[in-house]
Amino acid sequence: MVASAPSARTPYEIASDFTPPNLQRGHSTWSRSRERKKLETRRDGKSDTTPSYKITIIDCFDNPVFRMLNNPITAALADIATAVKRYSLVGMLGWQDVRQRYRRSAVGPFWLTISMGVMIGTIGLVFGQIFNSPMEDFLPFLAAGMILWSFISTCVLEGCTSLIAAESIIKQLPIPLFVHILRTIWRNTLILAHNIVIFPLVLLAVQKPLGLGALLSIPGFALLVLNLAWISLILSLLCARYRDLPQIIASVLQIAFYLTPIMWLPSLLPGRAGTYLLDLNPIYHLIQIVRAPLLGQDVSTVSWCVAGGMALFGWCIAIIIYGLYKRRIAYWL
Repeated sequence: MVASAPSARTPYEIASDFTPPNLQRGHSTWSRSRERKKLETRRDGKSDTTPSYKITIIDCFDNPVFRMLNNPITAALADIATAVKRYSLVGMLGWQDVRQRYRRSAVGPFWLTISMGVMIGTIGLVFGQIFNSPMEDFLPFLAAGMILWSFISTCVLEGCTSLIAAESIIKQLPIPLFVHILRTIWRNTLILAHNIVIFPLVLLAVQKPLGLGALLSIPGFALLVLNLAWISLILSLLCARYRDLPQIIASVLQIAFYLTPIMWLPSLLPGRAGTYLLDLNPIYHLIQIVRAPLLGQDVSTVSWCVAGGMALFGWCIAIIIYGLYKRRIAYWL
């Protein structure tokens, strides 16, 4: 039976949160103290002139603490900040996921590296001949693109089910929900660290040097992770509510894989087609800010602006959505 969304709380219930328990009407301590004072005043023949403690709902709403907690944006930012501060918990959970996935395996996560290397070599030999592309240019381009695409697609797909997979933890432990998003990204970053070993081997095979310009891929990768974080956050909320969305997103990613220059060089496109498939493709810009420095190429200003604008606009939308629906996640699960 699916639990319904939480009903709106009455102002009295909200006000009671800001009233000390021993001062709430109906509390045993409050009632006994009031009755004792009445008996003492009657025995002494005096009138009950003891000032009563009175708290109004208006005072509660004027409380800055109430305004801070009642603001969805503030609540979302507080949850995200708390999750970032618990980076040690995120790291431990990510490592534990990788260890459990490859437990009792002799090679461990390097099985993914081996399969990725075989796939890159096979696709490079076949499509290099089909597209008649020079192997010293096509093979590094393909290796960097496949490794980054594997990271992006896995983060998005696993981000869709990150909250669903952590259902038992969410219902039992009071930890920030954004921890599970960071856990997914950190887990796939560890797998990326294993797969990136393929790229220098490919450069060595085609005898292509790796220059100092490759260091620009570090800020590009940080911007890529920043975008994947808000995308995973929004998709995790939507997929927790609508369970059919992960299959739809998987199909959309499959189409985006063929529309993005990963297995084919952008130079093969004519001018007008390149405008639609490159300039208007956000995935291409996210990959390009990391791949271009690794290949010794300059990153265009358009790619940096698109990636930065996506991060700024996406996080604004994600914080608003997260703040509005964060309290309903436990009921959706």
